[in-house]
Amino acid sequence: MLMILGLLAFSLPSISWGADDEIVGCAQSTSADYDGTFSTDDFDFTNVDVADNGNLILNTGQQAIDPSEIKVPFEQEIKATFLYEGAGNVSDFGWMLYDEIVDSNGNFKGWTYVRTNKLQHPLFIKIYDDNETGGCCGGGNGVLDSDYGKGGFPTTNETSLASYDDGSGVLFEVDGKNGVTPLDMTKSLGTFAGGTELVFFLTSNKRYDTSTTSAVFFTKQEWNPDYYNKSCTPDDVDGADDHWIDESAKKFYKTYLLGEILSGESSSCTMEQAWLAEPAFTRMNGYFSIQLSGKEDLILQKKNTVKMPHVIVGAPDNDPNQWILGWEDLSGGGDMDYNDMVFRIERKTGGTAALQSDEAISPTDSDSYYTAVQIEVWDYIPNSGACAGKTDINYYISVDGGDSWEEVRTWDSVYESNSSKNKTGDDIAASWTPGTPEYTYRAGRIDFIEIGKTGNALLWKAEMISENEACVPRIIDVSIQGSVANNAIFSRSSPIVQANVVYSGSYETPGPNWPSDERVLRGHLTATRVYDPAVPSTEDGSSATNSVVLWDAGQQLADMRISSRKIYFPKISYTEVTEDDPDVISGLAGDGVTNVFTGTLGKPDGAIIKAGSLYITDEEGREVFNDIHTDELVAESDRVGTGGWANRFTGEFSITYSTERVPRPGKKIIAWYTYYTSDGIQEFTPANVDYDELELNEEFVYGVGYRHDFNEDDAVDADDGNWLVNWIRGYKNGRNTAKAWPLGPVDHSAPAIGVPPGRPDWYLTLDENNALRKSFDAFRKKYEDRKTLIFIGARDGMLHAFDGGNFRWGHYSANEFVWGDNPDTDFKDYRGYFEWNTKSDLDNQTYTYGTGDEVWAFIPSNLLSRLKHNYAGGGDLAYVDASPAFADVYTDGSWRTVVISAQGNGGDSVFCLDVTDTSDAPKFMWEFVDPDLYRSNSSPAIAQVARVRTGGETTWVAFFVSGDTTMCSSGEESGYCYPSVFMIDIADGSVVKRLFLDSEPAGINGVPSGQPAVVDYDKNGFADRLYVGTDKGFLYKVNIPDDGSSLDGADDCVINKSFTTDDGDSIPDGSRNLSIYSSPTVVLEDGVVTIMYGTGDSPVKDDYNSSTQYNFLAYVDDSGKGECGSAVLDWFMQLPAGQKVFASAFASAGKVYFGTTTSDTEDPCDGYNTTGTEDINGGQLYVLDIDQGDTGELDADSETAIDTGNMIVTPVVYDEHVYYKKVSSSGESGAGGEINSIGGGIYNNAPEMTGTPQTVESWWREVIPE
Repeated sequence: MLMILGLLAFSLPSISWGADDEIVGCAQSTSADYDGTFSTDDFDFTNVDVADNGNLILNTGQQAIDPSEIKVPFEQEIKATFLYEGAGNVSDFGWMLYDEIVDSNGNFKGWTYVRTNKLQHPLFIKIYDDNETGGCCGGGNGVLDSDYGKGGFPTTNETSLASYDDGSGVLFEVDGKNGVTPLDMTKSLGTFAGGTELVFFLTSNKRYDTSTTSAVFFTKQEWNPDYYNKSCTPDDVDGADDHWIDESAKKFYKTYLLGEILSGESSSCTMEQAWLAEPAFTRMNGYFSIQLSGKEDLILQKKNTVKMPHVIVGAPDNDPNQWILGWEDLSGGGDMDYNDMVFRIERKTGGTAALQSDEAISPTDSDSYYTAVQIEVWDYIPNSGACAGKTDINYYISVDGGDSWEEVRTWDSVYESNSSKNKTGDDIAASWTPGTPEYTYRAGRIDFIEIGKTGNALLWKAEMISENEACVPRIIDVSIQGSVANNAIFSRSSPIVQANVVYSGSYETPGPNWPSDERVLRGHLTATRVYDPAVPSTEDGSSATNSVVLWDAGQQLADMRISSRKIYFPKISYTEVTEDDPDVISGLAGDGVTNVFTGTLGKPDGAIIKAGSLYITDEEGREVFNDIHTDELVAESDRVGTGGWANRFTGEFSITYSTERVPRPGKKIIAWYTYYTSDGIQEFTPANVDYDELELNEEFVYGVGYRHDFNEDDAVDADDGNWLVNWIRGYKNGRNTAKAWPLGPVDHSAPAIGVPPGRPDWYLTLDENNALRKSFDAFRKKYEDRKTLIFIGARDGMLHAFDGGNFRWGHYSANEFVWGDNPDTDFKDYRGYFEWNTKSDLDNQTYTYGTGDEVWAFIPSNLLSRLKHNYAGGGDLAYVDASPAFADVYTDGSWRTVVISAQGNGGDSVFCLDVTDTSDAPKFMWEFVDPDLYRSNSSPAIAQVARVRTGGETTWVAFFVSGDTTMCSSGEESGYCYPSVFMIDIADGSVVKRLFLDSEPAGINGVPSGQPAVVDYDKNGFADRLYVGTDKGFLYKVNIPDDGSSLDGADDCVINKSFTTDDGDSIPDGSRNLSIYSSPTVVLEDGVVTIMYGTGDSPVKDDYNSSTQYNFLAYVDDSGKGECGSAVLDWFMQLPAGQKVFASAFASAGKVYFGTTTSDTEDPCDGYNTTGTEDINGGQLYVLDIDQGDTGELDADSETAIDTGNMIVTPVVYDEHVYYKKVSSSGESGAGGEINSIGGGIYNNAPEMTGTPQTVESWWREVIPE
């Protein structure tokens, strides 16, 4: 937001300018289209096949249950439960990893090899369950006997059972309820990576380390030691060979009826029989709700070259996540009942199709890297009848050859389709749920720059899920496109100008000469001198422009000793809450039907729930929800339709169970988590960071290892926490070797210049004798010589403060402050100056621009538990990707200077630091957390500081907007589905008021366009209105009472309802209420507010519509204070086809300046050099008269626009110059995106005012919606 109190009167010198078609650093985009036919040679499949028509289909039902090939389709924990023993043998049961026990040709190395190398993993040892049914073979009660394991098995005490080791080293997972039951006979095998193959074994009447190979049976049939040797074969029935498959080869099948109870003894001669005995059948149904049906045809062959199968697997049609393994424990066939030993295996079923690594899609240039990838899919997710909510397909993308994967969690466009790929109807992305409709076309995009990842080997994979064997999802086609960049410096944040210095943040894509293990994005913050302050103009009128890059903070940090860095984080006090705490959740319990539960977690006011620590479930654990993502709760089962959300600041939450796993009647909803409070600040060092604060995962994943074993010592402990802290500090090996470039990428964060106190807008509204004004004068004098700091956020999880030298607004002369005057020059510096070092020799002068050295950095507390993802991946990354705000405020009876920052897509928090004394460490003030500050497409929520009056008290507040609400639909939170503006008390971080923009029903689920434009309409020193737009195309006005009454009187209205100017010009129907993705620019003059903004499609998704033309508009609001209604459309300009506005405008001297882009997204290289993208860099810079929208002057021909190339950040007008930024520059330049200046070579121009002359301190912050 920019508010102008007086208008500068000047015209720009005429120049000519041209834009290059080339975008520096962008390389040829890549693409792949399978044209509806997938090849088995290109993919690795797990439980997925290519159908006859070329589609990818998931194998379901019995075809998906092959005990000889038990592959884990995607990462998951697997559990096994003892269910039944009915043969009298005392056996052991366990598992092995296939890859560890076969040679390079897949041949089994043998049991002796397994036993010798201890590659078997026993689970249950010396299995007994006979006592309750009179000894052998009665089936017991489903609870192992006291003789089990090492003896002394606790058959009735759950507490003792939870710590009982049977000799396997794997403990039982008790449910903690109702004593010891068959539910407690469960153990976890561990967590397994996708693609891992398991083999279960049973040592019949032997121990797991037996050397008797003839007694060891496997789920993989060909590894069994025996052959079928029974004399029984099928009988001929009515002249037919019933059950014969090939009689000459003695190959036949025996049928087992899975849904019937076996009565009496089984016989190998019976060709059709029930499977499970009554105890196993009843236990399976009563305790685990497993109801089997259908039949299993077991193929047998009486031949000494075909091994005997020893396992039958059954699964319920409606819950294939639960397998029943029934074993035949006798050699040669025995009685062929396959129910001698029965186990339940709990796993997630489904399948994967992954593009093979040697088929990776790579850029033409091997030194290029992907910046973003778009994927389009056509698929079928059955959802009718029994398939409702039972199927899903999830897609993932990798740019580093499969080392890490990113899920496509947000679909930018969704259309109904059919099996022939024909799209119909409107875009339903906002309301789409999997399977509605069943056939869809979807397009999604991942900005890899935004998540700090690079790579040049593009892969994709799909995970297909079905919880009913009759429901078969399939993928019809996939198309994928990648944006590519060479080494270059890119920028998506605006420059900031102070006196004669331009500051700019940027990121750099990897270069071919960088260390091979550090080819990641690098951050830059450059300071560039525009002209020599000793020579702001020349006598002959020639250009005084003399630009010099003063420093690059990224390079300065790279040259700094890591041990000298001062990185701070809050002092935090943690409190753990367990599920046994009665105050955790009150009043929530299951009824056997309800699947949605909403409540509030217990904690003190002001405390915040630690990210990643929250688990919510029921007493039986039928679903377990965890906040693994910033903006949502995820069920560990990943069942279709499950999920939830939680507000870590208020404790409010909502969880949704799958309908098949709802809590049983009377079973309470429980939770465990950690909350914290922060007070003070400390250095971020291994000595100060507690291991638990980092939330490292100590889980071992078979096929991957320990994810957070950073020091590679086969354990996760405090040493790994120390390693991570050192890595964050800048040691690439976590110990003593410095990174080549420690500064993380600077993306959407524009710098805030921390100068000494100036004269803010409100100051000039007060009488000279006003006590507040006088106290501010004293504060300003005390800190007039304060050192300048440059604040900026980065994708390394930190807000950085760099040395910016000694900027001065003026100097004191005889106790009177002389504004804008440098005593060392014979002319006036109208916009302040940087101190001169050598006052006696003006010809050899140096200036205190600072060194660009890092003075300190700060890590917000909510990001501590996510820092691990910056190194290891696997979750939401930690970064501060938002522009900080810097201001002087009056709180708690004194003046102080604060810097406030949100985190953009890096987190759901806003934090505030006291930086009054820039020679000292910052002081932590507060942190505010709300999930609505972060969603997948949320705006960087930037604070604009102002004064308001509420409850009779003067309060300094920060205004910032909510994030993405498009997925909000729950009735319990319907009011929260509207966009909103938070007003936070800067003194303590409390919510003064949350202003919901709910006056327009069609505005629900809207995303605010960025920082609100806050206005003091009557210039009494208090904010009384604000303006903000949304992606729904609505421009809102909010009236804020400033008379000391309650803020409950705040109201909002949509003011852009007029589409015709007074001259009769009308906005075409198709161009009305188009999306607003930038903050409005506001000019207040003579009691009239002019609000200007541009429209466009989304900067973060490819939703371009060639038939839509966008506009730049100016509305006039001449309504009085406190009035709300439609504003008048003063004028509008329809932009050329293909142009859109992503960034805010800048108003100055009666003109408004704005830039356009022709790129589909804010990715500078989106679609570069692909067919049909000849105008991909066709953006322009416009200048218009604010009063009428007439042409301003930018070039010799007085044209409205000049060709600049795409402009995705706001132009800045300063000292009669327009500064604008191109999206990129060469990697060698170090400029941080090419900065251009229009306005000639004369600087330090005297401001000429059309109203009362005022020198004001103006703070402007760029916002790019996410």
